[in-house]
Amino acid sequence: MPEETYRLSRQTDPRERENPRYPLAPLNMFVTTPDVGVNDIRWDVPTQILGNGKFQIIGVNIYRSYDSQFGPFTKINPIPIGASFYRDSTQNQAVFEEDVSDKFLARGTDHPQGLWILRPEFYPVVKVGSQAITANSPSDVVLKIDGVAVPVSSVRGQTGEVFLNQARIWDNVKRKIVEPILPTDDSVVTLSYRYNNGLVTNQLAQRIFYKITTVGTLDSKELETPLDTVEGVSAYEIEKLDYIWKEAIRRNRWILEQGGEAVKVFIRKWIGVRCSCWSDIHNQGENDCLQCFGTQIVGGYEGPVDILIAPQDGERRVELTQNGMQVIHSYEVWTGPTPLLSQRDFIVKQNNDRYSIGPVNVPSNRGTVLQQHFAIGYLDEKDIRYKIPANPDALRRLSYSQTRYKNFEKPVTLGTGYPMVTDNPNTPEGTQDRGRSPTYGRIVR
Repeated sequence: MPEETYRLSRQTDPRERENPRYPLAPLNMFVTTPDVGVNDIRWDVPTQILGNGKFQIIGVNIYRSYDSQFGPFTKINPIPIGASFYRDSTQNQAVFEEDVSDKFLARGTDHPQGLWILRPEFYPVVKVGSQAITANSPSDVVLKIDGVAVPVSSVRGQTGEVFLNQARIWDNVKRKIVEPILPTDDSVVTLSYRYNNGLVTNQLAQRIFYKITTVGTLDSKELETPLDTVEGVSAYEIEKLDYIWKEAIRRNRWILEQGGEAVKVFIRKWIGVRCSCWSDIHNQGENDCLQCFGTQIVGGYEGPVDILIAPQDGERRVELTQNGMQVIHSYEVWTGPTPLLSQRDFIVKQNNDRYSIGPVNVPSNRGTVLQQHFAIGYLDEKDIRYKIPANPDALRRLSYSQTRYKNFEKPVTLGTGYPMVTDNPNTPEGTQDRGRSPTYGRIVR
């Protein structure tokens, strides 16, 4: 059986769950936010799943994606986790006296302006005691040349560039002007700093999605659940869908298939690699940059993703504004629960008209997202978002990996609580979905 066919059938064929080729992912994954900048992830122990009985289960791997439930997903744990709980939060790792003698980007004579610039192994460099605020002050790092602490000129935390001081300075202790100390070919240069190894921001309405895969061994061969067979979960999913609301979502989908409009949606990036157009002086980027499209994050948007929205229901007119003649066209639409949208995403219609998404209203039942209602407004043809290619491969080439740093062993907190509170005695332990409210338990019994 081809791999792609296997992955598709595995989710629908009960026989694949009884005798799978790969370990099955844990059931009943929930994400909660107990504090600002902290996400708690809970799941059922994968050894309870009947199909995993033939595997020697090692643990689980957790993958995280910012802004889009379609990825890219990055593994956040260095080794498989054996517990049923994990706390994801901002991790600022300290590095003490890293040897950077051979990590100079410029050594004076080979730079047009004669600058001395070095870059440590890990970056972005952040301020001490901050929630991943990028370093922008010489006091954020400690540079030593042959064991002697030397002041630096400036620090660019986002790119990890540290500029050595080349100007004479006044020494208040010696009461005289001191010449700058620069390394020689035989000097040992060390740098102490902090870098961001994982970011869970405290910004408003953030979208962070997680996937959990099971790692096990069979015949001395290590196997892992294929990532594309696992559903992404965010903190918006407070409760699991029961069969009643699953059917309601299917019927809403049928309505859109009969009379809806097929469009592509681009999901705005809020977290990622900062674009080179960013100005440390003005604390903002360029609105007409073709690398970030005004978002200040390289690539700008995730997607496009094909969705269906309610048909057009709004007047289209041309008005004279202070910026000249403009097309005014805005109306309310709705779509299904996925992908999860937010304000400042935008859609592209089949005639290449582009519309910005306004505030999103999310009707729900016991915390399960059922629909998304929002207003869309026509974008002027001179908007930078018309420069974004609708080809996903072209847009993907603009983005690159954020994982510049290496993995390190994070502390794993063992939890005593479980995500589910309902139980169905008529359903085998290794197959049942569980909710978090008594209502869910009454419905599925």
